[in-house]
Amino acid sequence: MDEAVTRTVREHLAEQVFKPKDLADYDRVVALPLSAAQVTTPAHLAVASRSTGGGAQATFVRVDAELTRLGPVSIRLSGADSGGPLAITLITSRRSGAALADELPALVSDLRSLGLDAAVRVVADD
Repeated sequence: MDEAVTRTVREHLAEQVFKPKDLADYDRVVALPLSAAQVTTPAHLAVASRSTGGGAQATFVRVDAELTRLGPVSIRLSGADSGGPLAITLITSRRSGAALADELPALVSDLRSLGLDAAVRVVADD
């Protein structure tokens, strides 16, 4: 096996065993191989469940990926079993933040058509 492939396989296996430092506060972290146009994009899926101050359970889901056209994107979702809107935050670079922000009305509309109330925002992290 060629050295680059061996290194990639080793890194992929390490990601499944060890949590990246920035995901240490999540309960479960798994490698999430995304594929588009037969190109695999490495990503992570992280999930945590916590009690809120009022005693309700809240769930937090995070997907981090390096996308070809947008660069690094982190999608953070949270919601509590006590109700209220789903909170969705898209964290990306300033360059791709505007492109994502332009699509927010369509995303909110699609979520509403599915019966989901969501507060959605884009944050530029440069």
